[in-house]
Parts: sequence; C-alpha cells; structure tokens
Amino acid sequence: MNFENPTPEKKIEQQASRFSLKEIQIKLTEIIGHDRYQEFASEKTTETHPDTYEVIVVEENGDESLYTFQQAGTGTETTQISVGCYSGKVTAGEVSGGEILAEYDKTTRTWRYFKKNPITAQPIMEATPHQTTHITEEHILAETQEQSYQNMLAKFNEAEAVFGTISLEETLRREEENMELALERRAAARPYLTAIYTELVRLNDDASYPPQLKLTVWHASGHLTEEQFDELNLRRKKLANLLGALNNGKIRHDLNPL
Repeated sequence: MNFENPTPEKKIEQQASRFSLKEIQIKLTEIIGHDRYQEFASEKTTETHPDTYEVIVVEENGDESLYTFQQAGTGTETTQISVGCYSGKVTAGEVSGGEILAEYDKTTRTWRYFKKNPITAQPIMEATPHQTTHITEEHILAETQEQSYQNMLAKFNEAEAVFGTISLEETLRREEENMELALERRAAARPYLTAIYTELVRLNDDASYPPQLKLTVWHASGHLTEEQFDELNLRRKKLANLLGALNNGKIRHDLNPL
C-alpha cells in the first residue's frame, strides 16, 4: 500500500453525496416542466457531479430564463434550484427577477418546493401543500434585521472572492490579457450573483409589490433597514457591472448606472 498517495476515498464519498449530471438534468426537467432547454456553456458541465449546472429556457414572450442547479457548499448551504429572469437574452445581462424554486434537505433526503411567481402564461408546477412553503415567512421569522444584513455581507464577500476582484480596472486588465480566463471567472461567479439577487428580493419583500419595483425602492415591510438595503443594492449593481453582459465576444460593464 502506498501511504504517501492514499486512494481518494474522500473524493469518492463526496461524489456519492452529490447529485450526478444525469440526476440534475432529470430534476431540472421536472421543475421546468419540459426538456426543451439549452445548456448554458460552462467548463463545469463536463464533470460527472458538477458544482453548478445551468440551462436557458425561452419563455413564451421571447425573454429567456436561466435555471441554475447549485450543489451544497458552492455558495449555498443547501443544494438548491433557482431561476434568474432576463429581459431578452441571458447574455445581455438585463436581470428582471429571480427566485429560489427548490431546496434539498440532505437529512430527510427530500426536496422542498417553492411556488414560482408567473413570468408568462407557461403552466406553473404546483407542489403538494406540505411541500409548498412561501419563501418569505418561514426563513425570515427567526432572523433579525442585523442577522439578515450580516448574512448578505457574507454572500457578497464570497461572490467577490470567487470573481477575484472588485475593481473594474483590474477586471478590464484581465479581459485584455486573457479573455478565456476572464470568462471562466465570470461563469464561476454568476451563480453567486443570482443567489444574491434572489435573497435581496426576498429580504426587501419585493414579492408583495409590482414586478417593476423589484430592487428599485426600499420597502418598509421587508427585513432590512433603508440604509442596509441601499448599501447592499448598490453593491449588487457594482458586482453585476463587473460580471457584465457578454455581447459579440466582448463584455459590457455598464449594465447599472451607479
């Protein structure tokens, strides 16, 4: 036996507790309601148990939605499925909404489904009453405003660490030196930005207001102070600008006026 190079039992054990690519595709088909989706190009999709797997769905109104399957430990404490809604194409980067659709409980080995807010006339998958839980109340009741705020700061820190910089100048320099590597960094950070958007929408109680007001104004009925919301929303805009929108092989970084 080679004691210096033991067999990778830990890696095998980790994979056994994670969803395989085939299992992910089956679950996404169930959540979306069909398999007419396009895989969003990523180097990670070649893995047998990818950390993140994303697909694009064209809605009836022509807009695109980006469905993300994210394994636990990659920006989220639980394995979850989320959707990011875009005005037009995903590559344009104009996010119009987002939410968590399902979370996996590894203790009970069951999925908990959340009701999806309608984007188009597309049928909505309804979970059974004991599975369906509205996002707002259950997760928030035990949280104070300060706890919510600190949790969001941690999410931003993690997202920015994955992207590798908070400087636009550094981002532009990386793109000029090695666009392929810059795109890899961007792809790795995208799920974190989606999770931030989804959580900030939830904390601001945007679901109780018209969609066009999402992340535009602070809502007193939410779970953040006005100062906390303004700070976090500005940081979200800056991060979204850093990741930018891919257009004809180049990345736009002017998505949000600051």
